[in-house]
Amino acid sequence: MGFIDAMRGEGFAVESVCAVLREQGVRVAARTYRAWSGGT
Repeated sequence: MGFIDAMRGEGFAVESVCAVLREQGVRVAARTYRAWSGGT
């Protein structure tokens, strides 16, 4: 989840980051990330 936080800090949207991660075989959904991070 730290990677998504870092990418958000560089201006990327959570949905875009999750889509690229899914293409690489990492199964994560934007809503899962938001639930884990407290909704940010």
